[in-house]
Amino acid sequence: MTTASAGAVSMPSDIQAPPRSLPKVVRRDRTISLLDAELYLAAVLDSADEPHIRSAYAYSNRPVRPRNPGIGLLLANGARAYLPVVHTARAGQDPGRRPFEQLQELF
Repeated sequence: MTTASAGAVSMPSDIQAPPRSLPKVVRRDRTISLLDAELYLAAVLDSADEPHIRSAYAYSNRPVRPRNPGIGLLLANGARAYLPVVHTARAGQDPGRRPFEQLQELF
């Protein structure tokens, strides 16, 4: 986990807050999109009522897609944390040997 201090503790303006209810993550074709996985994990963390987490958001839920997807956290003490997605793989598939090597949009 990477943390950095932040001057403000509000949600960055270019990111939509995840819904309080957990979004559906598995599609009809039994796949999961990377963005849906990020939104789901952000919603889980945001609704966990953990006093150290002020809010959580999907990094890819922005007008401009980030280089590395993941979950952003705004912490109660003003710090920020980033939880990157480093591997994705379908069931029975090798995720690759290096982080970020073959991130898939659907898995």
